[in-house]
Amino acid sequence: MIHFGPQTLGTFSGTAEGVPNARYKAKTSADLSFTYSITKNAKLTFGGNNIFNVKPTTQNADETDNGFKYDSVQFGLNGASYFGRLWVKF
Repeated sequence: MIHFGPQTLGTFSGTAEGVPNARYKAKTSADLSFTYSITKNAKLTFGGNNIFNVKPTTQNADETDNGFKYDSVQFGLNGASYFGRLWVKF
């Protein structure tokens, strides 16, 4: 588990133009994986990153640096991802 505290970022137009700073709320993300040894030389792993699909606080896309509804904040922008991995020793 990873906890990211609140974050305040400037906006594209800036506060001089009357646009408030972007404020991101604190969020917690969790990664989890399980590995099973099939044989002495083979392992199978299943897991996920950001398994609860936590996303940053939505912002005005016209005011972010990248033109998306989130800036490049501490954690990923795409939500959850899952994977499988086969490990074999020859």
